[in-house]
Amino acid sequence: MSKRAVRLLVFLLAVAAVAAGGYELLRSERAAATARVSDAQFDDLYARALRAAFDLRTSQQALLIPQQGIDWWEERGRTAAADLDAVLQQLKQLAVEPEALNDLDAATAALEALRSTQIRVLNAVRDHDRAGAATIVYGEGFEQSRTILDRLASAREAEASARAQRHTLSVQRNAAVAGAAAGLALLACLLLVARGRSPSLARAEAPANGSLLDLTLRPEARAAAHGADETVRTARVQASGATADEVTPSTASAIAAPAATATPAEVSPAAASPAPPIRDRRKAPELRAAADLCTDFARLLEPQELPGLLERAARLLDAQGLIVWIADDTGHLLTPTLSHGYPPQAIARLPAIGRDDDNATAAAFRVGELQVVKTNGMEPGAIAVPLITASGCVGVMAAEVRHGREASESARAISRIVAAQLATLVQVRPAGEQIASSSHEATG
Repeated sequence: MSKRAVRLLVFLLAVAAVAAGGYELLRSERAAATARVSDAQFDDLYARALRAAFDLRTSQQALLIPQQGIDWWEERGRTAAADLDAVLQQLKQLAVEPEALNDLDAATAALEALRSTQIRVLNAVRDHDRAGAATIVYGEGFEQSRTILDRLASAREAEASARAQRHTLSVQRNAAVAGAAAGLALLACLLLVARGRSPSLARAEAPANGSLLDLTLRPEARAAAHGADETVRTARVQASGATADEVTPSTASAIAAPAATATPAEVSPAAASPAPPIRDRRKAPELRAAADLCTDFARLLEPQELPGLLERAARLLDAQGLIVWIADDTGHLLTPTLSHGYPPQAIARLPAIGRDDDNATAAAFRVGELQVVKTNGMEPGAIAVPLITASGCVGVMAAEVRHGREASESARAISRIVAAQLATLVQVRPAGEQIASSSHEATG
């Protein structure tokens, strides 16, 4: 599966997770709204039940008072009992807790007993036995009324407790759903960011030891230099894991050759560089190391010793890679002859650089002056130094430097010292070709 497909799949999963979480939250909110409506109806019915119970109790007590209309209070009591019975049935339909249903059943049974008591009170009053009627009202009638009120209160308390518990569970569930959806969305974003990092950023974070970075500034300049119709793709090959199948001539050329700038502000001779010189506090140790290196160059007897000297030169310049380009007999083409820090397969496939090519190496060869490619913060800078002899410029030493060393005056001076030592090896063409060939085999 391609990276684009994987990223699309991760994005769709994130959208699905957020959508599912939103749907669950919406469904939970609707259920909570319905529950709130039911709870409000239950409270309203509870208040109506209390009023009906008090009306029924009042009608019984009013029958005991002389000079009262017995028929009117009888009808008032019958209506109150009917209302209370209807409200109890509605409460049973809204109740969801078993304890509340049991309390409402008990209240209904007490209401039926109170109705029978009402009939006995009416009969006693009609028989002018108000004392007996009062005994019934304040005895059995009082107990039955109190049972109704107590059971209604108990049912309401059970429902309120269950309501609070449901609300707490709903809040916890909503929080869990929202957290899960947010976590999945965050995870998807992290995966997308991790997979969507720009190649330049990944290259800047990669270990510098043994890596090959593209020093060219403009792909179109490389394409024009090699006569291609499309931009040469940038190659970044790990030195420890590169194979001949992984490196092509076009990518190796883009790797090893520092490009010339399109404008004077990007690449300029060291003497005309607008950037202020960096004050380097390591000058004395560097000068001693450079002096030792020059001494060892002067003592060079065998070509096999060159790789070690180049490694010391690269370390002194804080260079990630270093290539020595030597001009052919015509003075129009530069070919890579010595190198350090790059895979031999990449060096072997590098094409020659033309004298008029648009890169820093060709510019240093043309004008015979040091050229600088400034770092952009994510890619390393470069220094291209001409190899000057009595017969003119015979080649270029191109170094890919780190930590902004291309702006250091001491680094530029040391690079010129090293280039001067290398120039002595190719001053005489036959000897130079012999040493170059042998050293190239040693680096391989």
